Formats: sequence, structure tokens, C-alpha cells
Amino acid sequence: PLNVERVDELVVLTRSQLAGKTTLQQGMLPVFTVGGEFAPSQVDDLDGDGEWDEVALLLDFQPNEKIEAEVGFVTAGSYPKFVKRTNLRLGIVQGGHSYKEVDYYKAPTCKDGFKIIAQGESVSWENDKIGFRDYFDCRNVKDLFGKLTEARINY
Repeated sequence: PLNVERVDELVVLTRSQLAGKTTLQQGMLPVFTVGGEFAPSQVDDLDGDGEWDEVALLLDFQPNEKIEAEVGFVTAGSYPKFVKRTNLRLGIVQGGHSYKEVDYYKAPTCKDGFKIIAQGESVSWENDKIGFRDYFDCRNVKDLFGKLTEARINY
């Protein structure tokens, strides 16, 4: 506990931490309730093996507050829907100056000269607090943008 109010405090629990507190259920995902309401959360598969490795929660704390959360388990199809607060996009140029969103793309080298291939010149990632760009070309430049409001860009 800290003697300050914390809004949207990130709490990350690993699979092994949670397994030390409750019995994990094969094929089920953990969800948390605080005061009878679902706490915004997501499970992350960090090693790509198809099993979640950690769960990230957003909790609001009053000064010196301790929160008790109840854990339950649901199928992936029953996982609660939360307000989308993060956006990640990589759009690669197509013919006619349009862009196609992709999950994977190998950046070209600069041997043949520099050309812009990605929408916004980069991988764009943002949440309701900050925006990032990682320029997807041989420049390998990164930009960070702090936000004055919680507004997001919708591509």
C-alpha cells in the first residue's frame, strides 16, 4: 500500500504466482472480480506455446488501500469484453497508395535506397496515456508522445 491514490494501477501476476494461490483449470482463463465487478484484465502468452503465462489487471487504489479480488475461470469465448484502451497497427503499402494491416512483415534493408513502406512510416502503438512509433525501416528511430487527454487515434 502507498499513501497516494492510484488509478489504473497495473498488477501483473504470473501463472506460477496464481497457481500458488488457487488451482488452475486446464484450458480456462483467469478472471478477477472486485466488489462483484470484473476487473479489466488480459492474459498474455509470452512464449507462444498456446498457454497463458501471465495475467495483467488494472485496479484503482485509494491511499493505503488493500484490495481483495476473487479469481474465477472462464473459457476464451466467455472472457469478458473490456473497453479497448490500446491500439497497435502495422500497415504496409499496397498498390494505389492504400495500406494493408499485417501481423508480420520483414523490413527491407537500405541497400537499394530508402523508401517509406509503412503507414505513418512505422509500427504505431498507443494507449490512452502515451503513443509510440518504431520506424519500420533502416532508420530504426523511435518516437514517444505523451498525451494530454485519453483520446486515441482510430485508423
